Amino acid sequence: MSEPTYKTCTTCGEEKPMGEFRFRSYTRKGDGGRARYAYCRACAYAANVAWKNTSTGRASNRAAQQRYRNSPRGKASCRVRWLSEVAKRECREYYAAHREQCRAVQSLYSKSEAGKATYAKGLSKHLVRQQTRRTQKRDNGGGGVTHAEWQTILRRYNHRCGYCGDTEQITMDHVMPLSKGGQHDVANVAPACRPCNARKHTATNWVPRVFLEDVKLCEVG
Repeated sequence: MSEPTYKTCTTCGEEKPMGEFRFRSYTRKGDGGRARYAYCRACAYAANVAWKNTSTGRASNRAAQQRYRNSPRGKASCRVRWLSEVAKRECREYYAAHREQCRAVQSLYSKSEAGKATYAKGLSKHLVRQQTRRTQKRDNGGGGVTHAEWQTILRRYNHRCGYCGDTEQITMDHVMPLSKGGQHDVANVAPACRPCNARKHTATNWVPRVFLEDVKLCEVG
């Protein structure tokens, strides 16, 4: 027996094509697994929106979002989003527009038990990273870099990033990363802005160069 072409919605009372009625996600005895809901898609959407605006619906939605964020897939999705340049720009714009509010929230969180625990965990990781770098500098050899030598290197590169030519947030970068066996030596050090230093990470194919112009010449990605 073929399926009827039209059906009347029990909510709005309108007769609509069968395509406007979704199949049930469960089966009932005798329906052959092809039973449709008695209400149309539009009425189902309106009822769903109305329910989400209730206190019960909002609480259920927050709980579902929290479960997703705590799942492996949700964590991976959030990590990809927050590492994107669009998300970073949105965060900067929001912070600039709500500076005092963000600072107040950060102050309250830092005084809470969860905030103190997060700070202690971050400090522990930072100390471990520092100790690792000190060990790598010692074990990899090299003559080290004094303050005077670093200033000479900065003048050689015109106080610019050796990868993109920017003049902001200049840091010391090891051309051959310490984790790859590079030495903490004058011959292995070049100035790099924080964005380039972060993007380079442990790459070994980045070659610094001297920028003479007063503009940022290129973007390294």
